[in-house]
Amino acid sequence: MTNIDRSTRRVTTSGQRFAEERKRLGFETREKFAAATGLRLNRVSQYEDLNRMSSDTYLFRLLADIGFDFRYWETGAHNAFQPVSPAESALLEAWRDADADKRASLLDGLGFSSEASVVPSRLFLHGEAL
Repeated sequence: MTNIDRSTRRVTTSGQRFAEERKRLGFETREKFAAATGLRLNRVSQYEDLNRMSSDTYLFRLLADIGFDFRYWETGAHNAFQPVSPAESALLEAWRDADADKRASLLDGLGFSSEASVVPSRLFLHGEAL
């Protein structure tokens, strides 16, 4: 399936979008993606090279667990609530487990120290709760 990204005017196929999602999730090669997900390499190749789509519920559950954006694969439009990758999920978990000092240190390292402050369970940016 071919779609035109309205913001960039770029034409993409479902195969290109599948590959983009694979790479966004941190799998630079098809082989690494296949090994991590349990999919056969030839199946990954079919999705990327032959622009095959799937209605396989097992595939959806499997890939949803790693943050794959199915809406983008099918339509070329990202989900309003973008799924998180395993690394993003780990970062969020670490953030939730951190005390206020660790959160402040992390924000400082990201360059938010002058504009953000942390209280034990809330983050405020420019005085507004995030």
